[in-house]
Amino acid sequence: MKIVIRRQGENKWSSLSHEEFREEADLQRLLFENPEIIPVEEVSEASLGSIRLMLKEVGLPGSGSTDLVGIDVKGNICIIETKLAKNPEAKRQVIGQILEYAAFMHGKGFDWLNSAVKRQKGAGLSEFFEQQDYPNWDKEAFEQNITDNLALGKFKLFIVVDKINPDLRRILNYMRNVLKVEIYALELKYFKHNKAGMEILVPIIHGGKSPPPPPPPPLKWTWERFREDAEKRVDEDTLKTLEELYNFSCRIGRVDFGSGRVYGTFKLFLPYKGGELNIYVVQSDAKRSWFCFKEMIKKGVKKELIQEFIKNLKTLGFPLNENEHVERYPQFDVTILNEKEKLSKFKQYVKEFKEKLQNKN
Repeated sequence: MKIVIRRQGENKWSSLSHEEFREEADLQRLLFENPEIIPVEEVSEASLGSIRLMLKEVGLPGSGSTDLVGIDVKGNICIIETKLAKNPEAKRQVIGQILEYAAFMHGKGFDWLNSAVKRQKGAGLSEFFEQQDYPNWDKEAFEQNITDNLALGKFKLFIVVDKINPDLRRILNYMRNVLKVEIYALELKYFKHNKAGMEILVPIIHGGKSPPPPPPPPLKWTWERFREDAEKRVDEDTLKTLEELYNFSCRIGRVDFGSGRVYGTFKLFLPYKGGELNIYVVQSDAKRSWFCFKEMIKKGVKKELIQEFIKNLKTLGFPLNENEHVERYPQFDVTILNEKEKLSKFKQYVKEFKEKLQNKN
């Protein structure tokens, strides 16, 4: 590939010099620091856009580690392996490596990936995306997609090279077209114009766009399904607390159910200014439920009102901070409410919060 440039108004065109990546580490560093280089949107109708979170060297016991793992705002997961053309592994062994990494991640849970993100970024998965404040980011849908993609082994696989060779292209075409594996080669061409102090990177996707996935079957949870799932995940005391919490939520407001593939969820909505506010989301494993304070802020609830609510919840043992969590979706463990007195107090605080919301209407 040849690239020629000129400045506007000039007559002469200048050729850019093609530069080689010296080491695979240079290629990895480039992608880690600039994840938007990988054109995820070109390979999948279902993708929301660019990779926003990149992890490096996610450990694979006994077999090294993945080069990079990327995640977008919708919860799509990309596994990325880098190889230079001069490396003999660029032909066949790289295929075995990336499939081994995908097999290792298949079946892992949300908590496993969440821990990997915490180790590298200092914040959990959802917390990282909350802090970026992406418009229309949906915490529940994001966490459910991450959980589903790990459980189903649904990953986008990228082999990033400086130059693709015919053998690699032929293997990838077979895997995509016959075996239906969502795998792509990304060829990165690097050019420099030393005189102008200019660098140009040309990403070329090999593999084409995958067809849009068929719409998933409706997976709306019901209380019966939620309870049945919870029975498999929690002890008897926690199951009773979940039932109490569900019945209380039905009495005080409107309850809606989520549609995740792995965990059941129900949500409490309270009336506010002619609409509704999502107060909390309860998950069938009880441990990863969350409050929707950030959504309340977005809908105009006074910060001081939410902070007062948080202070009350803290007295029950919820690990909350009225300044740190007032504009977040902090998780909570329902087992805190297994004590009858704490559950009773929790109901009281939610009722008081509802009354104050109505007084603000």
